[in-house]
Amino acid sequence: MLIEAQALSFGYPEHLVGHEASLAIGAGDVMCLLGPNGCGKTTLFRTMLGLLPPQGGRVLIGSDDVGRLSRRDIARRVAYVPQAQAALFPYTALDLVLMGRVAHRGLFSAPTGEDIAIAQRALTDLGIGALAGRDVTRLSGGQRQLVIVARALAQAAPLIVMDEPTANLDFGNQVRVLSEIRRLAERGIGVVLSTHDPDHAFAVGTRVALMHQGTIVASGQPTAVLTAERLQEVYGVEVAVEPLRDGRTICAPFYNARQHHEPDHGSFEHGADAGGRIGSTPRHREGEGGH
Repeated sequence: MLIEAQALSFGYPEHLVGHEASLAIGAGDVMCLLGPNGCGKTTLFRTMLGLLPPQGGRVLIGSDDVGRLSRRDIARRVAYVPQAQAALFPYTALDLVLMGRVAHRGLFSAPTGEDIAIAQRALTDLGIGALAGRDVTRLSGGQRQLVIVARALAQAAPLIVMDEPTANLDFGNQVRVLSEIRRLAERGIGVVLSTHDPDHAFAVGTRVALMHQGTIVASGQPTAVLTAERLQEVYGVEVAVEPLRDGRTICAPFYNARQHHEPDHGSFEHGADAGGRIGSTPRHREGEGGH
């Protein structure tokens, strides 16, 4: 396993945020972590990265306890994409991405031609190669977030931890990031990401963990964990989870006063149905439906 949390309690000595969390991520896995705001996702990530000490249990990176590894050792094994944040210094986008190479070259060493090529390729893969020379303080929040993702790609670690990597991104850029996550998994890189969108877990996740009030209430394959009943219990809203004919699965919320009605489990096409699900219309032809 690339990283493993074993019966992990996390938070602070005066305030325990979560407890008994167990996760294991191997090469090529995409683990999606979902849960309401304040359930402890970011604190769990920070503990798994060694930024906060465990309050119980332990975290292994490979076979090594995270508390015994130096920050540079951790950076060679795990890249981190934090939540979107403001840019404070006028680095160029390329310079910011080059910081991902520090784990391989040292803090004060000059970047090599290979480093520059790796950084530029990371920007290009995300469709933002033209931003390389731009001041990051003058980029939009979404553009800056893509640059941070590119920095993690340039770090070339076997595992990437992403804390809401699609936050503040428009639809097109969300698709680019999710597509890159798929490509990373195909190359054998492990990915752990948090998201608020069940559809993202259905799209790229090989496994999912659902958190509620600091506890992982279910984990496993996305279609097994993210049921309509469980999502309603955790988020307090009624949704329909539906298979499509091409094998994909989608999650659609109810928005109107009829949300107490039982969802109609037909396969979906574009439109809006009478039950209030946006972007879908149920069909009931014999033989239709996906798995």
